[in-house]
Amino acid sequence: MDILPDGDRYYDPPIITRIDLPVTGAPICRVAMNGRCLLELQHVYFPPEGETGADGQVTLTGTIRREGAVSGVAVLDAKGDPPSRSAFLTDFAVKYLRTWRFEPGRQKYAVRITFEFTIAPLPLGQSVEFHLPGEVRIQTNRVH
Repeated sequence: MDILPDGDRYYDPPIITRIDLPVTGAPICRVAMNGRCLLELQHVYFPPEGETGADGQVTLTGTIRREGAVSGVAVLDAKGDPPSRSAFLTDFAVKYLRTWRFEPGRQKYAVRITFEFTIAPLPLGQSVEFHLPGEVRIQTNRVH
């Protein structure tokens, strides 16, 4: 069985969790926080069509609720280059984190995560790397 959190598009193997059945013991999820597997997220299209990309970092906090949804997303810090793009990066990161759904758990879990945005020459146009629990790196060559 494969867990493909991003149903819109196939990611490289680092985000895909393969569980061979029958399961003996607890399966290990490749993209998880506090032992809770990331089951669903919206595909990253960055920058969105018609938008200008930017470099920067956005650090967010929130809560993974017992049923797995992320709520209470708040901005701790945001820096954009150019600085005028900080609000754009913040809005993008907040909306994206709110699409994440984890497996249900017995209790809530506090989240602190930094989204790092970089414009760099890439052969496939975009790269998204999950370094959970604390970072997601989004690289794109789309400047528009």
